[in-house]
Amino acid sequence: MRLHIRTFLMAERPFTQYALQPLLLLAFRLYVGWAFFVDGSVKLQSWAATLSVFREEYRVPLFAPELAAALWTGIELTLPVLVAFGVLTRPAALVLFAFNLLAVFSYPYLFTPAGAAGLLQHVIWGGMLLVLFVFGPGNLSCDRLCVSVISPRETPKPQRLYQRHTRPAD
Repeated sequence: MRLHIRTFLMAERPFTQYALQPLLLLAFRLYVGWAFFVDGSVKLQSWAATLSVFREEYRVPLFAPELAAALWTGIELTLPVLVAFGVLTRPAALVLFAFNLLAVFSYPYLFTPAGAAGLLQHVIWGGMLLVLFVFGPGNLSCDRLCVSVISPRETPKPQRLYQRHTRPAD
């Protein structure tokens, strides 16, 4: 019984790494991908409204509102698909994290009491994206499939824990 408690409390590899971690990373990828893709789709449905919002509400530094709207929409429609399927997940998650951070600081409404729920949502997305960047996409991803096809692991030869020592013959 003691071994099972230690395994559970210390989160040793067999159960968490091979069962829970891939499912959690898949859930993060699908949720974040869905959230960003839906937002990009909404922007695409009414381009005039999107341009108006970027001109009047969002304060994106370094970019003209038209360019910022085009970049924002393009990023929201392409990178979430990569993240959801687990293709180039780490670079895509890092770019989406930076994009999410820029979105938070470009929209002053999020720092008002009325915008607190939106700020919390951005914090959750940012946390999920950081987890994906740090731990990678997991075993249930196209990245993992590509790596296993390109460079399959060699099965390691079992090593002996100790060597028999024999005395040299005199």
